[in-house]
Parts: sequence; structure tokens; C-alpha cells
Amino acid sequence: AVVTGVTSSPITGEYLLEWAGYTGQMLITVMDDYGVDYVEGTQHGVGERIHPTSANGYVYQVSDTGTLGPEPEWPEEEGAVVVTGTCTLTATRFFRPVSEGPFFV
Repeated sequence: AVVTGVTSSPITGEYLLEWAGYTGQMLITVMDDYGVDYVEGTQHGVGERIHPTSANGYVYQVSDTGTLGPEPEWPEEEGAVVVTGTCTLTATRFFRPVSEGPFFV
């Protein structure tokens, strides 16, 4: 199948897929952005996601461009802010991949 469009709500997570060229059964898997490994001394821009070296159910979105310092104590609350080096990060819940189906198209 050729996916012709994907729309996902940043608020609810609901999504709409549009595809062409396929009829039959389909299994759909949705994945969240896990971001990149935390590496002290790397520079990151606004909107990038970083995950801690030990998974805790959250990723941390860069809200103020900068350079990462030593790995901090990670807050585990949606919207909590942590500063490391010159980088400000905001906690965002990480949604594990989910598969559903079969859907008949």
C-alpha cells in the first residue's frame, strides 16, 4: 500500500491514514518519536526530543536551544522542566508502539 497522507492530533493522538493501491487486510502500527540518545556536550534545537540513558516512560523535548550538560535527575511528570548545560528540556510522556488490526480496506 502507498500511504498518501497521515494526520495526527498533537493533543489527542488520534490519527487518520489515507492510502492508495491496496485492498485487503491491513495491520496498522503507530509509533511515537523516541528521540535521540542523551549525549553530554551535544547541541540541540527547539523541538528535538532526547531520551534518558535509562528509560522512564518520558522523552524530553528541547524548549530552549543549547548544549547538553551532565545527565540530570529526570522529572517524571508531564510538562516538568529540567535544565542541563545550556539546554532546557520539557518532559513529554512517551507512548509505546501500538498495533491494531486486521482492518479490511
